[in-house]
Amino acid sequence: GFDSRQLELLTRPAIKSGNLFEIGEKRLALPATLKELAGLLKQFTDVADGVSVIEAKRVFGLGRNLTIEILEFFDKIGYTKRADNTRVISNPRAVELMQ
Repeated sequence: GFDSRQLELLTRPAIKSGNLFEIGEKRLALPATLKELAGLLKQFTDVADGVSVIEAKRVFGLGRNLTIEILEFFDKIGYTKRADNTRVISNPRAVELMQ
C-alpha cells in the first residue's frame, strides 16, 4: 500500500496539471467524472428551479457526504451557487474549463 506522503507525491503533479481535482480533503476526481456529474445536475435543474442535497444525491446515485463535497466543489468553481437549501447553475461554462 501507499502511505499519505507517497500518495501525495503521486497525485500532486496530476492535480497541478488539471488531470485530477481535489473535491474534498480526502477525495479526488477525474475531470470526465465531474463533467458527467455536472451534466446530470444541469439536466435536473433544466426542469426544476434548483436542486437540494437530497435531490442531487438521488441524481448522482452517490452517498450524502460525497454528494455534498461535489456540490461544494461546484460552488467553489462557480458552476453552482447555493441559495438557502438549494443550488442553481450559475455558470454552465465553468465545467468547460476542466480538461
